[in-house]
Amino acid sequence: MSIAIIGGMKRLESRYREEGRRRGFDLKVFNVAGRDLERKLLKMAAVVLFTDRISHNARREVVRAARLHRIPLYQYHSCGLCTLRDCLDCLSAPSDGKDTGQCGCGRDCANCDEKGKGKGAKGGRPAGAGLAH
Repeated sequence: MSIAIIGGMKRLESRYREEGRRRGFDLKVFNVAGRDLERKLLKMAAVVLFTDRISHNARREVVRAARLHRIPLYQYHSCGLCTLRDCLDCLSAPSDGKDTGQCGCGRDCANCDEKGKGKGAKGGRPAGAGLAH
């Protein structure tokens, strides 16, 4: 499954890909919003957006494209490896195939208790902002 990573840190790009490979995903990392980003997203099964390392305009473009083409969008403020691991683990969990607004593990990611534990959680809020359909 191909997943687009939008944002994140340039120095972690190879580590993002390595984590994806370990979990059976083909990750395409876009650290900056470039030309034809919407066209590149069309080939992806899901989009992970790290909002702390991308401009507001680029975020709006990605959210609009994902909604328009009905691509699942996972938004996280933190761009660390732990956040990516949590997201990929959730995506790789078995799913019943229904579009319920939840990730593959069946939990509501926007209110997921597991996301608030460990690294990445700030102020008691979950590290993941969840899905935006």
